[in-house]
Order: sequence, then structure tokens, then C-alpha cells
Amino acid sequence: MAIEFRRTPEDIAEMSGRVNERFVFGAARIHDPNYDLEKQALIQRYRDLKKSVPFREALEVVKRFQPFKPDSREPADPTSPTKQFPNSLRKFVAEELGLKGEKQKKVLFWTTVDSFVDKEFGADAVIEVQGENGREARLVRLDATLHEPGEVLKKDIGNRDRVIIYGEIPDPHENKKAYDERVRAVGKEVVDKLLLQAPARAERAA
Repeated sequence: MAIEFRRTPEDIAEMSGRVNERFVFGAARIHDPNYDLEKQALIQRYRDLKKSVPFREALEVVKRFQPFKPDSREPADPTSPTKQFPNSLRKFVAEELGLKGEKQKKVLFWTTVDSFVDKEFGADAVIEVQGENGREARLVRLDATLHEPGEVLKKDIGNRDRVIIYGEIPDPHENKKAYDERVRAVGKEVVDKLLLQAPARAERAA
């Protein structure tokens, strides 16, 4: 006779959150043997130094294990995500930053769902804007939650490089207006966070 495991409301909520993140962003290829090798090597290197793994270095590992394109063994293109919401969001951010043509490719999307970046740094995905003239890339972490704004802990609000995406993303096929409004709202938050990291003279496009 099988043992029945009863799930608490907290367990169900956590599972729903995991499903939501994967549906919206896709998930990193954490089952690739090379992912675990690279992750452990990085962790061990900083453990030997008695330091914490920096967020940017952890992200560099996860970048190499993005999900495959549909019906392909080719990793997803960070300038053209296969998931609809990240694709729309990336385009909005690029346009809002005033980037045109090939320069829009400086805006990249990376999923980190299920990876150690997700677990250790609370990031389900990252929007990256590549730097110019040797400048460091600007990064904004995205954290999707099914909680409503009032249910999120204060410590999770106000981070300089983090945007929290509350609730479910509207289906564009069912309610295009609501979907576009959500893309715009999240995108403006991302751009605001990016501009906080930009040189003083940087301005958002009118």
C-alpha cells in the first residue's frame, strides 16, 4: 500500500510558484552533468577563499545552460527568448532605453529558474544590458511570485537591482490589453532599476 503524503497549503503554494516561474521564464538546464561540475567548481573555489560566490560569476555559469529552443539542441538566444513574456519584456526595455537596430541586441534575457542563482540569490531571471567601452554590464534580477504585493516581506522590496513580478501574467490571446499593460509596468520598473546603475548623464528615451 502506497504511503499518502499530505501537502500543507505552504507546500502547494511553493509548487504552484515553481510551475509559474517555469511557465513564464523557462528553466535552466540543471540536469546537464556539466552544469553541476561547473557550479561545484565555482563554489569550491570561493569556499577555499572563504568568500561567498559573487552573483555575476554565478550567473556566468547559468548562462551556459539556458533551455534549448523548441525541437532543437541549440540553446535559446538571449536576444530572442522563446517564451512570450520575456521576449516582449526584452523588446520593451530595449525600446524604452532608446536602443535601435543592432544596438537592441545589447539587451539580453537569461532564465535562472531552478539554478543556484535562483536558490542563492532569489533571481528567477535576469535582464542584462551589455556595457560599452569596457563598462560593466548592468543587471536587473526578476523574481516572479504568485503572492500579492501586501504578502511580500519588506526585505524583498526596494532592492536596487530587483523587480518583483506579482501574480499571474495575463494570457495575450485572452486579454491583449492586460498583457501589454503588464509588460509595460514591469518593463518600466526594469528600466528605472537599470538607470539607477547607469552613468549620471544617461536618460531614458522620450
